[in-house]
Amino acid sequence: MSKKVDKEDRMNLSEDQQHILVVDDDKGLRDLVADYLGGSGYKVHVAEDGTTMRAVLSEQVVDLVVLDLMLPGEDGLSLLRWLHERHGPPVIIISARGDEVDRVVGLELGADDYLAKPFGPRELLARVRAVLRRTDNELDVLSDPHALILFLGRFVYSSITMY
Repeated sequence: MSKKVDKEDRMNLSEDQQHILVVDDDKGLRDLVADYLGGSGYKVHVAEDGTTMRAVLSEQVVDLVVLDLMLPGEDGLSLLRWLHERHGPPVIIISARGDEVDRVVGLELGADDYLAKPFGPRELLARVRAVLRRTDNELDVLSDPHALILFLGRFVYSSITMY
């Protein structure tokens, strides 16, 4: 049986849990996603806009951002560019804009994955796990003192694994 994790419980989870920031202006969806990911063992913070997202990122180490594109004020693509320029955490876009052109633009601007709304929570969880698994593998290689690492743009080649 799974235990429902409320907002206070999510804020008090242990330090070793991976931390996800959910940025969406739709409070119902934002809370639903946060509850599901929190119930799946992740530490979760939420933000309703870019200003709040930046405030959380300035105070917290975040492993992944789940980002809506259509936000009040600064839009999600602008925030994605900002994160990418600063070598921020990986990003999964969630958006009602599900056309191929929108998905391609999001991915080319630096998103690690793109999920069109409406989506099932289990699919989002699977994508979160996949992106975090890739990120963890990259960090393992980068922290190996015996690895020969070559950076070519966005590509990382190592003597251990090729990405």
